[in-house]
Amino acid sequence: MIDINVSFLFQLGLFWLVIILLNTLFFNPMLRYLDYRKSLIVGRREEAEKILEDISDKEKYYNESIRTAKEEGMEYKKTIREQIIREQKTISDAKQRELEEEFLKQKNLLLGEMETVRKEMPKIADDLGKMMAKKVIGRELQ
Repeated sequence: MIDINVSFLFQLGLFWLVIILLNTLFFNPMLRYLDYRKSLIVGRREEAEKILEDISDKEKYYNESIRTAKEEGMEYKKTIREQIIREQKTISDAKQRELEEEFLKQKNLLLGEMETVRKEMPKIADDLGKMMAKKVIGRELQ
């Protein structure tokens, strides 16, 4: 049979005392500290993921805003360009009409002068002929 000695009971008591002391003074604080670190890591990871998600959302928002602003800018630029083209066409048409009117005025003036010259041409030709004959013959013709 097994003989239980007092020293064995003493060693068994010391063993359980050391287990209890180590459990309360070392293992439990160590486990609490490890749980605390794990919760910090998990919390920070979740916080980092949330920040990355927020950054992604903001990036999408800013890209959409930039795209919208570019579209509005291009539309505004197109509107201004069309307005300038219309104004240029209006000014060009007005100047074209002015030039046509001035051309017709000058043409009519020139035609009037040509008609006057045409009417005076027989008299001028007659006078010129008389003058040439006078020079050639040396006396006046009658």
